[in-house]
Amino acid sequence: MAKNISRRRRTPCTGTPAAAAVAAAGQEMKAAAAMATLPASPCSSSSSPSSLFLAPNPCCWKAAPRATVRASAAAARTLSSAWELPGPSAARPAARKPRLEELDTTNMLLRQRIVFLGSPVDDMSADLIISQLLLLDAEDQTKDIKLFINSPGGSITAGMGVYDAMKFCKADISTVCFGLAASMGAFLLAAGTKGKRFCMPNARIMIHQPSGGAGGKVTEMGLQIREMMYEKIKINKILSRITGKSEEQIDEDTKFDYFMSPWEAKDYGIVDSVIDEGKLGLVAPLAGAVPPPKSRVWYLWNASGPTRKIMKNLPSEEKLIQNVQVETMGSSRRSQQLELTMGHRLIVVLLLALLVAGAALEAEQAAGEDGVRGGADHQEAGTGGLSRRSFPAGFVFGTAASAYQVEGMALKDGRGPSIWDAFVKIPGEIANNATADVTVDEYHRYKEDVNIMKNMGFDAYRFSISWSRIFPSITPYANLYHYDLPEALEVQYGGLLNRKVVEAFADYAEFCFKTFGDRVKNWMTFNEPRVVAALGYDDGRFAPGRCTKCKAGNSATEPYIVAHHLILSHASAVQRYRHKYQHIQKGKIGILLDFVWYEGLTNSTADQDAAQRSRDFHVGWFLHPIIYGEYPKSLQVIVKERLPKFMADEVQMVKGSIDYVGINQYTAYYVRDQQPNAKILPSYSSDWHAAFVYERDGVPIGPRANSDWLYIVPWGLYKAVTYVKEKYGNPTMFLSENGMDDPGNVTISQGVHDTTRVAYYRSYITKLKEAIDDGANCIGYFAWSLLDNFEWKLGYTSRFGLVYVDFRTLRRYPKMSAYWFRDLVTGKN
Repeated sequence: MAKNISRRRRTPCTGTPAAAAVAAAGQEMKAAAAMATLPASPCSSSSSPSSLFLAPNPCCWKAAPRATVRASAAAARTLSSAWELPGPSAARPAARKPRLEELDTTNMLLRQRIVFLGSPVDDMSADLIISQLLLLDAEDQTKDIKLFINSPGGSITAGMGVYDAMKFCKADISTVCFGLAASMGAFLLAAGTKGKRFCMPNARIMIHQPSGGAGGKVTEMGLQIREMMYEKIKINKILSRITGKSEEQIDEDTKFDYFMSPWEAKDYGIVDSVIDEGKLGLVAPLAGAVPPPKSRVWYLWNASGPTRKIMKNLPSEEKLIQNVQVETMGSSRRSQQLELTMGHRLIVVLLLALLVAGAALEAEQAAGEDGVRGGADHQEAGTGGLSRRSFPAGFVFGTAASAYQVEGMALKDGRGPSIWDAFVKIPGEIANNATADVTVDEYHRYKEDVNIMKNMGFDAYRFSISWSRIFPSITPYANLYHYDLPEALEVQYGGLLNRKVVEAFADYAEFCFKTFGDRVKNWMTFNEPRVVAALGYDDGRFAPGRCTKCKAGNSATEPYIVAHHLILSHASAVQRYRHKYQHIQKGKIGILLDFVWYEGLTNSTADQDAAQRSRDFHVGWFLHPIIYGEYPKSLQVIVKERLPKFMADEVQMVKGSIDYVGINQYTAYYVRDQQPNAKILPSYSSDWHAAFVYERDGVPIGPRANSDWLYIVPWGLYKAVTYVKEKYGNPTMFLSENGMDDPGNVTISQGVHDTTRVAYYRSYITKLKEAIDDGANCIGYFAWSLLDNFEWKLGYTSRFGLVYVDFRTLRRYPKMSAYWFRDLVTGKN
């Protein structure tokens, strides 16, 4: 935004060419002429309202005292921007005199309580806007005043005058942007009455800091710079209050020109709704002003008197619309159409203003709708016929994240190190040696992220509480463990390999139940315990990095020991919750299990048996004991004495220890039988007696995402959910994770246009609906993930988020997939 800091004495005089234009307006213009009465003497010291329509005469600046001339010279170095026209000075010619039809059109806009800012914000335009606002407010303080903005910005002092007038008015000021609202234009757009700030879908909004220069003596420069900083701080404070952003974020965002789409401006807090292209229409009392079909627009106001001379030259309504369309086709086509005069253009603006005003009122009154749309791209994406109504009553849509991946603030505010803090410090273990010390800083930005979820219409947020920190959230689904075991337990007694961890986890869980249980009604003990045991203790790819071929570990025994302790820890925490808290807090508790669907490569018995073994060693390793009190038979037969046994009291504690189960489902693989080679050392992975295959007869099982393990196989979700239904008695379940990733190096423009992710979600959720229709007791769906974040072994080379995060600035940009979910969960199809 720009500001004129020079103090110029206004010395009005008569004899301007505009005076003749006003005098010639005739009887029809008496009201406007009365508002624009000229001063009687050339150098009157009183203020004149002539600035409503007339530009200051350059001759007045020449007659000013020497100090004023110096200030006028400083105006050439005024605090301005590329979006501003400098204020009046001796070097600037007088403004163009207004046309008769221009002034009359302004009056006609005022009759509809519409004020139009369609130029840079300078002294002249600001005085006109202020006078119109005060006039309309004095006329009726119970009706809204509509301020339409198409402005590149301008002077801060002039703009602040308009801002103060808006706040002075008792009537609500509804602001609407079409075209451009930049700099001071964006500031005034945001200054409208909350809930009544709108934007057209093809508009652009830009904010930035004041820009300009200082010159003259050193002391004068110091004064000017101090004034610039004062105005910058003042503007930032007002924007912070209007948008809800912190002053620090406003300061960071306005260091450079920060352009926004209408939907980004809505998320930022500058506007409240985007008026969809398909929602233009008129509502009372404006509907009564619409001309009948094929009538001439001028009859809208019963033109009479001198204006009839203009009327005969006006094109028909159809021709007006044709010419407006031609404006978008480029200059090569414009010569073929009738050239609109300035007066005609303003009539078109008025017509559009009436349309937009009706649409704005409709958007304001629409129940449960705040206008977020994703433009043509989002409309083209479509929900494939899916909507919230496609799912059972009470079905929950949410997003998911984990503390370590998004929180940041490692080792601060009381958080101790976890095993992942130690693991990421091992050179070469993580892509580009990345860490999660900052990641996407949700620790400080959680309110912003929750607002994003609310704006997208999600019901719930599935997050994890960091055992090594402890913290809350839209309806919370709290997971107690997501890979981040406190390093202190690893050092003291070997962490998950020691039976002591069962009691330690139960104590930690009880603390969370006691502290947060009045707000959290949905608990999960562990996320993907199979991944913890297999990747952390079988192949060593995850923390703590133990395996037979690693510096320490035993892939034949440790995965099973860790899994056993995880199951007992889960059951012990559930037992405490049910005995001490559930009857009071009325919550539910379960566990989150990952489940890749395994399909036999062929119909041979060997391959079909291999597929079933794979399902046993994957989801059955944990779900089978929880449902039936024992490990699957295939594990008992193959692992034998390496597989820990449950004691009788433990069976009772473990069996039935869920109110629901979360299924993390991403992909599917073909599987073929592969009996172990005698030379291969025993391990959890070799115990499967199976090999993964990613294609059949040369045809891939599905397109591959960025990660080498993630193939897009929607039918795999249907089969996985149906399998849990049939194999484990149709427990209450929800899809606790589902998503796909893009490369980490995609640009913002590439990242937000995530059409593949939209297709992924559409196809997977369609298959989920089919499974529900076939009887699966599924109560919710959580997309992984809300934000691009730290992706464990991949660091920041993988992006799963619905929201693109610039890892340098941490700024959030909702992707097309976020708006697709918005359409899905709000019922816009």
